[in-house]
Amino acid sequence: MKLFAGLVTVALLGLRTLGGETPKRVVVIKVDGLPEDTIESRLDELPWIRHVFAEEGAWVRNFYVRGISLSAPSWQMLDTGQHMVIRGNAEFDRFYPRVYDYLNFFPFYLGYARSQRADMPAVEVLDQAGIPLFADEFPANEEYRGMQLYQRGVRWKTLADSLRAKVARPVKDLIDEWQTGFDLSEAIQGREEQELIAALSDPKVRYLDYFTGDVDHAFHLTNDAASQLSALKRLDATVGRIWTAIGKSPLAHDTVLIIVSDHGMNSSPGVYSQGFNLVRFFNSAAGGGHHVISTRHPLSEYKLRGLDPFVSSVVTSSGESFYLRDHKDTTTALLDLDGNGRASLQLRNSDLNEIQMRLQSSGINREEIESIIDRNRVQWSRTIGELGEEIEALRRVIDRARPLAEGRSEEARRYLAVLESWKKDERGYTEYVAALQKLLDWEGPKPFPVSEGVLGESNTIAQLANYAVGLNADGSVRRVNYFEALTKLRVRNVVQPGLGARPVDFVAAATEDGVFIYSDTDHALLIHSRTEGGQLQLRIEPLEGLALATEGWGPGFPLHLFEDPELKVPGDKAAWLSDWHSDHEWLEATHRTRYSNAVVGLAEFFAPWRPDSLPAIFRIAEPRDWPVLQRFVGRKRRVVQADLLIVASDHWNFNVRGVNPGGNHGSFFRISTHSVLMAAGGGVPKALRIETPYDSLSFAPTLNALTGEPAGTYPGSVIKELLP
Repeated sequence: MKLFAGLVTVALLGLRTLGGETPKRVVVIKVDGLPEDTIESRLDELPWIRHVFAEEGAWVRNFYVRGISLSAPSWQMLDTGQHMVIRGNAEFDRFYPRVYDYLNFFPFYLGYARSQRADMPAVEVLDQAGIPLFADEFPANEEYRGMQLYQRGVRWKTLADSLRAKVARPVKDLIDEWQTGFDLSEAIQGREEQELIAALSDPKVRYLDYFTGDVDHAFHLTNDAASQLSALKRLDATVGRIWTAIGKSPLAHDTVLIIVSDHGMNSSPGVYSQGFNLVRFFNSAAGGGHHVISTRHPLSEYKLRGLDPFVSSVVTSSGESFYLRDHKDTTTALLDLDGNGRASLQLRNSDLNEIQMRLQSSGINREEIESIIDRNRVQWSRTIGELGEEIEALRRVIDRARPLAEGRSEEARRYLAVLESWKKDERGYTEYVAALQKLLDWEGPKPFPVSEGVLGESNTIAQLANYAVGLNADGSVRRVNYFEALTKLRVRNVVQPGLGARPVDFVAAATEDGVFIYSDTDHALLIHSRTEGGQLQLRIEPLEGLALATEGWGPGFPLHLFEDPELKVPGDKAAWLSDWHSDHEWLEATHRTRYSNAVVGLAEFFAPWRPDSLPAIFRIAEPRDWPVLQRFVGRKRRVVQADLLIVASDHWNFNVRGVNPGGNHGSFFRISTHSVLMAAGGGVPKALRIETPYDSLSFAPTLNALTGEPAGTYPGSVIKELLP
């Protein structure tokens, strides 16, 4: 077995057995954005889904996204069975300008064609974090994987056959389609379906999956019931063809067919999703006058450059900045807006802002600058020391990786991609360490040493509530309280009855032991988390702004749990909410409320991730460097975490690329977090409705139990009702 494959798969998981019995085959239909409530309401119009799963199989009626209802984070947990490591559809490194654009296929395909890449960006990140995909456990001749976000390799023949089938039609049809939009994805999905069905005839193939984004696209674009049903019927036909092919295959009785979705969709026939431009707000004086980076061009700036599929970093500069009008490349706000029902915001450290604005002022106040540096001295010194050790270890492992990156094999391509990533880190973090050292050594007026696009350390709650955006005429600092500024946003003209004038529902930020959630000056929450005996436990307490609520629980707090009639807890509500309970107890108590499993989801989103051991891909390093590199791996995931999670109000969205009038996701509303999970065949009980709530972390261990004995360690519980 090749070195990379051996390190990433066998060393971590091993191959499956089932107590001496023949393992079952699993076929997974992965549907992006398929809402559970829509399946339930339209089941009679979907004959194959009704027959296969409702009549012949088992239906997990309460299956939920754990974490945030976005594609990249949700599929990560489904495809790995591990806690959230990827927290957005795009992520930004705080210490040097680097973007992780997980939804953009084009750079990956180009890099693969040039023998420089082997996997999608999200898979590369997981490999460097030491987290294998569930499908990685199967040898190449025992699995068939469709093209998807967490994709290894490229099926060039699939692409070629898809394109050939698409263009092998009358010229008039091609011209008509070119005018309305040339949709290659339909042809690719059709070709992949044919390949999957063909693979079913091979008894060696034990794992097969098929991915479609058709439903997600349709539900984003329109709230028209007929158009949405059309997309569902296409899915229904796919289920029928695959189920029929399974029945004709040599492993018909040992094959389990599963359909799963990553999230739901906040779509209603009577409401058009309303957009609010957060980029414009952060450009404004009220928003701090930031130069903002997003991954796509805003709709207002659409030109030919907006069609460039290789763009992952777009700067929208501010004309209202208080101190950066002559520094339009100095970006101070990074926004991941994809998913639309929420935005993840990273702001440059407030103290770095204040240092720069004081250095640029006509009368430099040495004492103020020295005071800022002194209050950061301990943290910056720690960062310099630890990053210095990590950079030296990284340089040594880079030297060891060079020979492994030579050649055109997929193994060499993977090491080449890893090598280039490590080189970027080495250069970027070296520059950041040098900039911090210059600040610590500051002795008088000098140029600001922090380069463009560097944000520095994450902001604390106090900094976000008193964020430095400029200097007043008297030398005092102009500040913005982002908790208040964002939740007080209102639109002047509400064009849809009942939509409301408030685009932001609440904002959330990490604390030392949990999450702070703010909706207005009188209503906030604090989620506390702890681990007892390996079990995550959570409790929440009400706050007034940044202080404890003097009158305790009542209506109006974020998530509105206290007044929700669907909250199912024994005894006194206030006492239960303020006490410690396991994450599964929280799921059971809250999953039918309007905000569903938001308490668990927010805790998951902001939980610091640390690797349990050194990822396999780093084990080519000298053993003496292993502890330092393990710390480095944890840092890499920490520096992309959001300062603020901004959650949209019901039927509002933050899409700046274009209008999504149908529906959106990303919020914690039950309609967005309620996913689909159904199974049939292979001994799965028939006509079973499973009412017990489960979340994303239960999917992979359940697949594992269906196909063999546990070969990996999963934090989630198995859905025992699905097992024969």
